[in-house]
Amino acid sequence: MGRQEKVTAEEIKESLESGQHTKSELSTIHGVCKATISNKVRRLRQDGDAIIHNQNGMLLVDKKMLIADAEVSEILRGYLNWLLRLYQCITYCATPTKPLLPTLKKVLKEKLTKDERKELAIDTARFRRVLDYMEIEEETD
Repeated sequence: MGRQEKVTAEEIKESLESGQHTKSELSTIHGVCKATISNKVRRLRQDGDAIIHNQNGMLLVDKKMLIADAEVSEILRGYLNWLLRLYQCITYCATPTKPLLPTLKKVLKEKLTKDERKELAIDTARFRRVLDYMEIEEETD
């Protein structure tokens, strides 16, 4: 006979449905260690729940969150604008007389404002959610 679980995977899922949380936050909420949270999240992922994470914590992605055309369009617009600016910078750096990475870093710093770099990070994270969801959906099909 095994021990009674302090927290179930479903309870973790319910917490993630309310918004994005870090492992630390979830472990505090449920009174368990971070390893327990990791195990429950792993079990949820194995059961087909789309849980992604970034520097801000974990998020349960539901299909409605990503299917909205306006949101996806906005994400792609931001990402593609950034991508075009990036290619312009890389083209500028692609001369054989300059080392690529230091020059690229310098040009990105000169060409993108702090707000644009922050927007790039946010848009990239959003785009990753879309790609992660697509991968999970393909695995379940």
